[in-house]
Amino acid sequence: MLKSLSKDPIKLFFPISLFCLLYASLLWILFGLFQVGNFPVRAHANLFIGGFLYYSILVFFITTIPHYMQTQKLSQRDLFISILIILSTFFSNIFESIILFWFFILLGFIFLIYFLLKNFLSRKQNPPLSFTFIVLGILFGVLGSLSKLMYHLEPN
Repeated sequence: MLKSLSKDPIKLFFPISLFCLLYASLLWILFGLFQVGNFPVRAHANLFIGGFLYYSILVFFITTIPHYMQTQKLSQRDLFISILIILSTFFSNIFESIILFWFFILLGFIFLIYFLLKNFLSRKQNPPLSFTFIVLGILFGVLGSLSKLMYHLEPN
């Protein structure tokens, strides 16, 4: 199963991203209908940023990078690491551990840097110049998740 998913990781990551989108939206719908608990602002934002957007970015990069550089698809080991990071972000959000949540998002972006460098070093074709924006996007993801992590580590 890992072998087939490593060839086409969009089959795993895109449904997870859609699940986070639907779950984040459902929080507001359920609150609006039943008005149970507090406004789900933090959970909603985390599911959109660290769920839907993050997983969409992840699937885009791990499918696009090998395509443009003509390198091997995602290895089974890299897929396993990706799944561990995804599960870790998901469960840290469910258990409301915001520090672990942003730590695993940061770890995921570090994994993307590793994946990009690994593919870049074994490339058969140079990526287009517009790939600079992918590198910048990953670096901004690192900076953003690092700043969120540092913010939540700071004592109030």
